[in-house]
Amino acid sequence: MKLSKKTILFNGISRFGSLLFGFIFIAALSGSPVTLLIITGFMPLLAVSFIYESLYWRNYSYIFEESELKIKSGVFSRNELDIPLKRVQNVDIQRGFFQRLFGIAEVRIETAGADSSEAELRYLELEEARTIQEKMEGKENRREREGEEKDKKEQYQLSNKNLMLLSTMSFSRIAIGFLAALTFFGGSALVAFARDLIQILGTGLFLATASITVFLFFWITSIIYVILRYYRFTIRFRDNSLEFERGLIKRSGGTIPREKIQSVIIEENFLKRKLGYATLKVETAGVSKVSGITGSTVVKPLDTREEIISTASDLGFKPPSSEIENITGRSKKRYLRRYIVLGVLVLMLGFYLGFSGVTMALIPVALLIIAVSKKASEAKWRNIGYSLGEDLMLFRKGFWNRRTYLTPYFRTQNLISSETVFQRRWDLGTVTVDTAGSSLSNPSVPDLDREMMEQIAEKIYGSFKKSF
Repeated sequence: MKLSKKTILFNGISRFGSLLFGFIFIAALSGSPVTLLIITGFMPLLAVSFIYESLYWRNYSYIFEESELKIKSGVFSRNELDIPLKRVQNVDIQRGFFQRLFGIAEVRIETAGADSSEAELRYLELEEARTIQEKMEGKENRREREGEEKDKKEQYQLSNKNLMLLSTMSFSRIAIGFLAALTFFGGSALVAFARDLIQILGTGLFLATASITVFLFFWITSIIYVILRYYRFTIRFRDNSLEFERGLIKRSGGTIPREKIQSVIIEENFLKRKLGYATLKVETAGVSKVSGITGSTVVKPLDTREEIISTASDLGFKPPSSEIENITGRSKKRYLRRYIVLGVLVLMLGFYLGFSGVTMALIPVALLIIAVSKKASEAKWRNIGYSLGEDLMLFRKGFWNRRTYLTPYFRTQNLISSETVFQRRWDLGTVTVDTAGSSLSNPSVPDLDREMMEQIAEKIYGSFKKSF
């Protein structure tokens, strides 16, 4: 089977824009006539790129065999890739704005342990991409599908109301990247503008204004990002898989076999928790390129907490009925001292800046940190806990953004007990469960005393052996 012939035209046009920009940039730097550079350099390179794309398309082929996908490619060297279908974790369909105009799509096939997509079929006709996704879904589950009803069991669609709620209650890390880029490219202009404002407003008022401006920048950027990412989010629940699609400018879609789910994550930031909402994610082995570096994929961006728990239960991850146990009380004292030390350091910096004639604004900030340190330490301690049920374990942590992990015992790959330098001073440690997912999102419980660590590890290990 071959890629779509539109691939040649699409990739050629994509190279056209980048090559043209490059030659105009070179002409501007060198002072050479743009027309001469285009005739002598740009047009020949463009012709070569189209020839290369034609050869690449001609030499690219893929075929499904009984238990694997074989891909052959290469222009100057021949490459062959064999992917066992039973190792496939996700089959995702990606369609950017221009790909949608051409009616083509990219299929990404991800396997466990891969830091990126194991195979990328770029590009196929949209119908062919969907056919491959459905075909691989049947292979992944390794179950007889004859006579199985093809209708979806259930469908969830993010309403416009919930999309707006989600966008206003979210703070995306991508805003940090935009702020860093803005600072990098406009650093000198921003410094000059800041100096002028300091002279007009004074240091204290300037710092307050700058803080509000940065907060609004983060908030508005996050709102735009969430709307673009989750516009018309739809997920369909089948007996053996989850199918999702999302995005305004770039439509992304994928299939997640239920048997590949390692853990589910219930995520609630401070605002969601107060209003009774939550987000549901599923963790698969490896790292998903669609969902991000953590390997978790959003199943329900926003719903009531009761509905989120109900969906998790339907997926086979019903929270344990036992109460969530808090970690040792010594941790609360550790957090209290940490916040007090932070407040003292900020106070010292505030006095230094004040005596230097820069600003006194940090002094009230430091006093506020010290004043709320006891409440903050109690809130942090209260939101860390665990519950070991009959079939799965529950780990919870986080105050501003609380995550509750639900993981079956049989998904445990490794059980890790660790102690940092600062934890050893308090005779504390952390228990982490490696589930073959991303190391950044493995469930863990920090700041347990050693006796509690041993009890938890022993129970998890015993439940793990019973689960087989």
